[in-house]
Amino acid sequence: MSNFVRSCRFISIYLAAALLLSACGGGSGSSEEPVAVVPPPTPPVATGPVWTKDVFEPEANFKDRCEAPRSGINPATGNAYPDIAGSTLYENHWLRSWSNNTYLWYDEIEDVDPGTVSDRLE
Repeated sequence: MSNFVRSCRFISIYLAAALLLSACGGGSGSSEEPVAVVPPPTPPVATGPVWTKDVFEPEANFKDRCEAPRSGINPATGNAYPDIAGSTLYENHWLRSWSNNTYLWYDEIEDVDPGTVSDRLE
């Protein structure tokens, strides 16, 4: 085979490849819909205090956070009740911190996750 024929074949293959590659460019005339980029899901937001064994946050962090806030005036003080919306989880965290802070034998209280107790009287 002559050098001329080889050169023609090489050029033909080169041009064919160039045409195929340029056809894949997806120029501005493409009718395809753009692919929507979906952001990763956001992590869940904590809905209350988080328990860590043997770590006691100050009871003031949970003070007045009541599952059933009172309204009106406290007859003993003449002031409005300071209650704000909370949950049993907040009440249980307050009881845990308050007990650890005030009870003389606090180190004998079993440290239980307040989120596993559904009733503040348990």
